[in-house]
Amino acid sequence: MTVISIPNRLRASAALLLLSIPLIALEIIIATRSPLWRLPLRSMGYWSLSFGLICIPLSIWLVSAKKWAFKVTFLLSLLWILASTWATFTTRCPSLGFFTLFLLVYLIVELSWLKTELERSFFDPQLAWYQGLPKPIPGIKCQLSTDDKTLDLRVSRIDLDGVFLFLDSDEPKTLVFLSTFFERRKTGLTLSFKDRQITCEGAPTLTLPTGKGVGMQFLNSSPDLRKEIGDFVEILRGQGYA
Repeated sequence: MTVISIPNRLRASAALLLLSIPLIALEIIIATRSPLWRLPLRSMGYWSLSFGLICIPLSIWLVSAKKWAFKVTFLLSLLWILASTWATFTTRCPSLGFFTLFLLVYLIVELSWLKTELERSFFDPQLAWYQGLPKPIPGIKCQLSTDDKTLDLRVSRIDLDGVFLFLDSDEPKTLVFLSTFFERRKTGLTLSFKDRQITCEGAPTLTLPTGKGVGMQFLNSSPDLRKEIGDFVEILRGQGYA
């Protein structure tokens, strides 16, 4: 998938991962019981550099919608917790034990936040490797519109923050037409389901490799519009579609 724009909350959650760099330096100080006037600068630098070389690429891959990057982050977090727990018992250092508890809370919050942001409807079409297109929600339609262009699309996922749309046509002209919407910072959206209809604006976040699908994040949602979107989503959930 190709990322067009990175949602701010995903950017923030990925950036929080970089807090691991100063945390490992602090853990070295605690584990070695070093006084402030005689810090183990070489060990701190070595481990901080190592974590930087891991966390920075991981953050980039996460905001690039690489699903495997989250699995790697989870595995490395688990190994860090286990290593810190083992060090706590071998060194019999109470301070390191309290640090490990803090580290556990930090990593749980970080991983939960990352998982939530990566699974937003506009950033995850939940498309299996063997599927050419995501499954549509029956009965719901979406029309993209600008000043002089409109295009009808199917909907595969929707939540309070956005929607994932796709085109079930192979007509070259229609595909080219859809690609023009990817270049815009915001686009009008009209969602329809039975007798309910809502109109709002959205920004493209990422596209499918085939160029036939796009995630749209809702923009400038006023409290009234957000309630309207919420009611719309609840109706779909009541039908077992969202």
